[in-house]
Amino acid sequence: MFLFGPDGDQITEDTTLYAQWLEYNPDLSKVQYAISKISISYSNGDNSAHVTKNLTLQTSFRDESLSGVTVTWSSNNASVIGVDGTVRRPQNDTKVKLTATIYSGSTSQSKEFEVNVIHANTRVRTDIHNNTITEIESMNLSNDEFYIGYNSERTQVTNIEGKYSDIVIENAEDALDAIQSIHSVLGITDPYNELQSNVTNSDAYGAEYSFTQYYNGVRVYGRKVMASANASGEADFLRSNLLATDVLDNTNMNWSYSQEQAENAALDACAEQDPDGDFTADDYLFNRNL
Repeated sequence: MFLFGPDGDQITEDTTLYAQWLEYNPDLSKVQYAISKISISYSNGDNSAHVTKNLTLQTSFRDESLSGVTVTWSSNNASVIGVDGTVRRPQNDTKVKLTATIYSGSTSQSKEFEVNVIHANTRVRTDIHNNTITEIESMNLSNDEFYIGYNSERTQVTNIEGKYSDIVIENAEDALDAIQSIHSVLGITDPYNELQSNVTNSDAYGAEYSFTQYYNGVRVYGRKVMASANASGEADFLRSNLLATDVLDNTNMNWSYSQEQAENAALDACAEQDPDGDFTADDYLFNRNL
């Protein structure tokens, strides 16, 4: 066994160690365990850095070993987030500290969570202009790297390298509004009901906002749109493989697949992902189950 001093150096000389026996405190054990389990649940599309909707603040535990444990919450800015998780979005992005205090018997401990509440969106969605291809092109007259890509039928835009909206994008909600401003060229009707925020990645150069497609509340597997903005919030890139709303409207949603049909669908997916043909249906099905 090796011993190290407070400076991090290994102790090589003879040393006397002292131990103090502590009485077992079951309430302390319960509280410490509960502290490790307590959490905040976010509404769809939200996370600790991007709160736009009410939070669910945990007040109980399913674990029977935590029977008798109670939880109270406090907020350092109750006008923005109440102790019941109600969110009232402010005029500016605001960080709020929420504190969970856990009790068992006469023992208690607290745990802090910091979340960022996004400012209220005052934009009227019905007033957002639906840009045409010509209008998008006019936004990029001085951009030598501007590019628009289409699907094989040229019925939907799949890529835009350049500006595509005048909306300043500072968060996922703004990004969704920017998508609303080009929803027709993307082939969809109502982004607010057809898309759900999935992932946000940001750095010093800008941010990317990813949305998953849904139809009548059902996820359209593998279909997404990613909207990007630079550090100034200017829309500068978009990539999409969304299914057109009119295609979904005419699709039979009561599917019944045989094993053969499922294998053929897997082969089609293989051909799409691996044109060289090195990937088999079994490989595809195996990897989907990982």
